[in-house]
Amino acid sequence: MRVIRQLVFTLLAVAIGASASAAPFVVGTTSNAGRWVSDSVYSSLRGALLDPQRFGPGGVVDRPVQFAAPGGPITGQYLAGVDTFFLNEPYEALSTAEIDALKAFVLSGRSLLMVSESEGNAAIDAVLQALDGSSIGGFHGTTGSDVYALGGSSALLAGPFGNLAGQALGGSPGAGITLGSRSTAVATYGSHVLVSEMAPGALAPNSGRVLVLGDVLFMNYFWPGGGIAPDPDNAILALNYFAAAANTSPSTDPGHDVPEPVTVLLLGVAGLAAARRARHAR
Repeated sequence: MRVIRQLVFTLLAVAIGASASAAPFVVGTTSNAGRWVSDSVYSSLRGALLDPQRFGPGGVVDRPVQFAAPGGPITGQYLAGVDTFFLNEPYEALSTAEIDALKAFVLSGRSLLMVSESEGNAAIDAVLQALDGSSIGGFHGTTGSDVYALGGSSALLAGPFGNLAGQALGGSPGAGITLGSRSTAVATYGSHVLVSEMAPGALAPNSGRVLVLGDVLFMNYFWPGGGIAPDPDNAILALNYFAAAANTSPSTDPGHDVPEPVTVLLLGVAGLAAARRARHAR
């Protein structure tokens, strides 16, 4: 009986621990576009994502963020271990296999964030063409003096880090986005779309979100110098994206899977029953 009581207490402790923890939210990228994991431009954004008051147990989002080491060529094997993929100003063109892997990643329900240079990016354009026929290119605005009106119904405009609906987004010039069949505008400069989104479920049932930004400053509101003041609205857009992705994408890292408390207790009941049967059989 003493052994059974100890087993019950152990199972309850495990169940309580399981209910209080959440699997890490893993952010991946490629060495072809790995600027964000090392460049000082992104230092504050990295710090915000690693802040346990924002992302972690008891934080605004109840999942801690982990940064996966940048991969080489984008493959299904690498993508299987991440929850969102950050394609930031890739230096080189992507192969057909890499584009296919990213499309499959989004169709599986994961989220994709792509950031272009302000005049466009050929690799990001190729991914957009493959997803829904969108394209990106052109240069719109003037440095540091433009306001980008936010519109549409994107969930990123009203998230746990703030509400942007009907407000303005500060930043620099950006590349114009021609919307494809499944994309909607999130931010515009005049008639030019500079931030677009393919909402969850837009590409196919249960597909993930795709957010496209026409310049780095729309995501990186923490510009350390350069004569451009940070805009707090950009902070809201950035963090709302990661919050939405974390809340809709379970971790695929088997090393961090956390069993549901009910599962733990059912296993424990089965173990107790087996122990009692063995005891009566003696």
